[in-house]
Amino acid sequence: MIIEEEIFGIKHVRKFYGNLKEEYKSGIELIIDFKSVKRVDLSIVQVLTAVVRMARKDGRVVKFKSLSEDVKNQMILCGLKI
Repeated sequence: MIIEEEIFGIKHVRKFYGNLKEEYKSGIELIIDFKSVKRVDLSIVQVLTAVVRMARKDGRVVKFKSLSEDVKNQMILCGLKI
């Protein structure tokens, strides 16, 4: 999954959640590419936290690709363990 928004936040969360849910159910490896993202907000991090926890419980891995240091730090500040 490639995220193309520079500012990835609340207005994208519903679609993002739906897409993640579909990919998760399909059983494919979850790789989320943040190449264009410059900023995320808490709503996105909450969805990511939930999917990471669910994946760990099911013995799966969620991979983050092309995370800028700023986005990585935002995710860590919001409580996501990367």
